[in-house]
Amino acid sequence: MLTVSSAVKLFYKFGTHSLKVRGLEKLTKALSSSRGVLTITNHRAVGEDPLWPAILPLKTLLQPKYRRWTLGASDVIFTNAIFRKFFQAGQVLETYRGNGVDQPAVYQAAQLLDEAKWVSMFPEGRINVPPPNFNPHTTPSPLRPFRWGVGRMLTLTEQTPTILPIHLTGFNDVFKDGRKYTALPSTNARITVDIGDPINWTVEPLLEKLKNDQTDEIETRKEITEILRKHLDDFGKTCDIRNYEEYK
Repeated sequence: MLTVSSAVKLFYKFGTHSLKVRGLEKLTKALSSSRGVLTITNHRAVGEDPLWPAILPLKTLLQPKYRRWTLGASDVIFTNAIFRKFFQAGQVLETYRGNGVDQPAVYQAAQLLDEAKWVSMFPEGRINVPPPNFNPHTTPSPLRPFRWGVGRMLTLTEQTPTILPIHLTGFNDVFKDGRKYTALPSTNARITVDIGDPINWTVEPLLEKLKNDQTDEIETRKEITEILRKHLDDFGKTCDIRNYEEYK
């Protein structure tokens, strides 16, 4: 992971037009605490993971606590023995599309959160590329419905983790369609990583009711999932407008 992060940092420095990170102190503060960290992120490009977690200072990535865990689809990245070894070494938990929320990766992710680890998720479950000539003032790009696994994960935790919304902009321009050499990344991408304030307070009352047997687990996971989606969607639209104004 340190090798990949180092390579990505070189790409940030020499292979992009610009990189802006807002709110990094919120992530580093959360990761330095004794509580688990769950980051929920929009998904606009294949390369967003592991590209975006490498924004952390390299010295922090020497510490295992600062290395993210994430979930990845079996039919997309675990397609042969070499890829399986590579992604397992990169702390990716294998998930199976269509197997529902009660599968080992979801339980393992919840356990990692209780162990004060960092779990990074793309709850949309698939890439959601903005429309051509994207203008957030006239054609906002809403998030897809979130997969219920993120809600199920939180209902399984003993202690609610710090939940941070993260909005990524520009990663879809790294391997933009229409270029002559599509295997090579574009050096003209303007990348922005926006990290929001913690939003665990929005779901803690629901989780408390569940622990006291005052509500149903399935309904709770659905409600939590929708709350998280709304917060990330609202945060992302604000970030899109600001970034559009800066880059136009």
